Amino acid sequence: MAKYKKGISGPASGKFGSIIASSWREVDYFKSVGRNFKKDPSEKQLLNRARFKLVHRFLALINSSVQLAFISNPGKRTGRNAAQSHILTEACILTDTGWKLDYSKILVSFGSLAPVKDAAVEIIQDGVTIKWNKKAPNNEQMIIAMIDPEKGLAYERVAEANRSAGEYTLELDDRAAPSDYHIYLGTVSIDRKQASNSVYLGCIQYPLD
Repeated sequence: MAKYKKGISGPASGKFGSIIASSWREVDYFKSVGRNFKKDPSEKQLLNRARFKLVHRFLALINSSVQLAFISNPGKRTGRNAAQSHILTEACILTDTGWKLDYSKILVSFGSLAPVKDAAVEIIQDGVTIKWNKKAPNNEQMIIAMIDPEKGLAYERVAEANRSAGEYTLELDDRAAPSDYHIYLGTVSIDRKQASNSVYLGCIQYPLD
């Protein structure tokens, strides 16, 4: 792009071959026409795009959790970016039918704090109760995620319960159609500077048939 001064006939305007004359905020410019490359993506590129799309769709369901509690490289990238990198490298599996996620290897929180121990899920009439060993050296808050990726359903409870409570109940609608939920449990410190690696509690159906 180049600026020019008006001639005796005023500013130029319009397209001249591969050059366009235009004005913006009373400054006159010449700029070249952009090239339009119409090359079909390769099979490798399409495969890579499908992989990113799969991970992006999953992360959209747990954005609040990973943004707060995926403490991988503070100051250099967001929690979501760090979580995306982890899932792409650790939890994506290429099958004969395309990319799949290994839900047992996904983390919704990441850090140096001790992970939660002895966690278990109990299905009750009006929801799901999650219990864990409440003993911990630090005062932490819980990261709870319950996700059905196939239906695009998710429940997040971010820092609503203290680790010292030992349990939390998610109240759910038992009139909804049965869904398969993957459940994750992690922690984040009160000052939001540390977190624990989340633990995967398996997949449950709610409500039961």
